[in-house]
Amino acid sequence: MPKNGKKEIRVGAPTVITSDVEDKLEDILKVGGTIAEATSYAGIGERTYYDRAKANDEFSQKMLSAKHYADVEAKNVVVKSITKDKNLDTAKWWLEKREFRGSNVQVLQQFKTDKIEILDYSKVED
Repeated sequence: MPKNGKKEIRVGAPTVITSDVEDKLEDILKVGGTIAEATSYAGIGERTYYDRAKANDEFSQKMLSAKHYADVEAKNVVVKSITKDKNLDTAKWWLEKREFRGSNVQVLQQFKTDKIEILDYSKVED
């Protein structure tokens, strides 16, 4: 009993994130699920998830990797289509969608049959 003479009331037991819970979180995050969906599926509260992510870098990195899994797999499929299958339509699509984030280089490209020819490579004024 606490020193003040009052009974301490605890609601529920502390949630432990087991390897089974981690696997369930990963499963949902890998298919593009939200944290809310993943925690609901794994049977834990969102606060428990965020507390663990804040306190444990390894857990945080593992969940971040799971969040990016589908994006990386999709990019692998596109790159395979370009590099191995030599798919011109996919190559054109890739170049149209490709962003040069933080780059100060402008690249102008032209397609000739199944090859890309770089016509101009010049610095862009900021």
